Formats: sequence, C-alpha cells, structure tokens
Amino acid sequence: MKRIIFFHACFWALTAFSCPSTPAFSDNPISPDLQSSIEDLFQVLQDKDVATFQDQYIHPTYGMYDVYRPGAMGVFRLMDSVSFSKEDSYTNLYPKLFCIDSADSLGKLEWHDPRYICDVSTWEWEKEGYFVSDKPLRPSIPFMMIMRELDGDASYSEEEKRHANWILGCSYRVVFTKYDLSFFLTKIDGRWYVTLLDRITSDCSA
Repeated sequence: MKRIIFFHACFWALTAFSCPSTPAFSDNPISPDLQSSIEDLFQVLQDKDVATFQDQYIHPTYGMYDVYRPGAMGVFRLMDSVSFSKEDSYTNLYPKLFCIDSADSLGKLEWHDPRYICDVSTWEWEKEGYFVSDKPLRPSIPFMMIMRELDGDASYSEEEKRHANWILGCSYRVVFTKYDLSFFLTKIDGRWYVTLLDRITSDCSA
C-alpha cells in the first residue's frame, strides 16, 4: 500500500504544476531581463550587501527555501529572512551566499546544467563557469515532502505543496561553480527573486 501511495505522490509532484519551458530552438535562452538580474545580484553578493539582498531578492510573502544536508538525507526550510547564526554552521548562510571575491567579475553566462561529481577521488563540477538552466534541483522539495510524509516526520498543507511545485516548475537554476554557489531565480510580479538556495548539490558528505 505504501508503494502505491508513493507512486501517486511522485506523479502528483511531477505534474501538479508546470510552466512553459524556454523553446529549444532559441539562439539564446537567457533573456536580457534574466541576464541583467543575475548581473545585479552578482554585484550585491560581491559587495556583501546583506540589506539589499534581504530587501530586494527575498520575496516578502514567498520567502526562500534553504536546502542542505545535515546527515544522510537532504532537508529544507522556508525562510522569510536570511539567517547568519554563527553558533550553527547549518543555519549560517553568510559564507555560502556572500563568497564572491571583490576582484572577480561575472563571466559569460552559459545555458547548461552542470553536474557535480561525487566519487572516491573527485569532488568537483564537471564543467567550470557561470551557468543558467531550467533543470530542477535533485532531489526536489516536493519529493522531500513526500518522503517526510510517508515516514511520518511531517505533514504539509495543500498550499505548501502547491508553492513547492510552483517554485520547482517556474524557476531558473543559476550556478557559479567557482564558489559552489547554486540557487533558483523566480520571476514574481515582474521582479526576479532568489527562491531557493541549493547547499546540497555540491555536498558529498552523505
């Protein structure tokens, strides 16, 4: 019975919400609007301008997912403000977000979904650079929700599930490999917001 529930839950997670994807035949899938937003955000992170990041890049209603791995399994939390707790390395986001060196400049953005290699001898990105794609985080937050509900660890409202699927289906993934920095940008009410910080893809500790 649990397997049947799992199958239907996975089907729901994949189909509950989707957004039109960028046409495959487009010469440049990265729109000028998205390019400009990434350039502005790069500067904010480089300047370590916490106030501007908080005010302009975290949506006051939808917040930002923080996805990380404190153990073998990935977990997430939805935040309406950036936490910089020095007592807990898992909640201190400052080193991860504001890690861009002041002497660096944003390289050419490429349309590519880079894979992070975790094996015995290699922990690295398969390609270096600055990338944008419409590929989802793996494992996705809707999947994490399903597993936690099946295990009895948590229960999520329909609104929370719709929100997670909306972010999954309507966001661009941005990766700066030099800094192991990966996040989602989502356009909400005509503006781009950071809706997910991915601290799990380049974490090979599991």
